[in-house]
Amino acid sequence: MSSVYVEFKSKDGQFVATQSGREIGRGNTQEEAIEQARRRRQHPEDPILVERQRLRDGKPHPDKWRRVY
Repeated sequence: MSSVYVEFKSKDGQFVATQSGREIGRGNTQEEAIEQARRRRQHPEDPILVERQRLRDGKPHPDKWRRVY
């Protein structure tokens, strides 16, 4: 089982979904990239993790990823 990562690529100005280093989805919004990733991921049970930068009070590191169901 390998995870799918959805990240914003600033040079392209789009969100890109990758799995095992291979692009499986792309879109102008996270939702568009997630929908493509759901259809194209290797196994239906592979988790999709979406980029999020959130600084939390009292925590040394930002919370970067959230899982999409």
